[in-house]
Amino acid sequence: GRSPPTTTNQTGARATLVVPLWRT
Repeated sequence: GRSPPTTTNQTGARATLVVPLWRT
């Protein structure tokens, strides 16, 4: 159960950075 969290963390971090960029 450590593989899913790692992928979610990386994807979430990227999405959070991309969201504000185009959401601005």
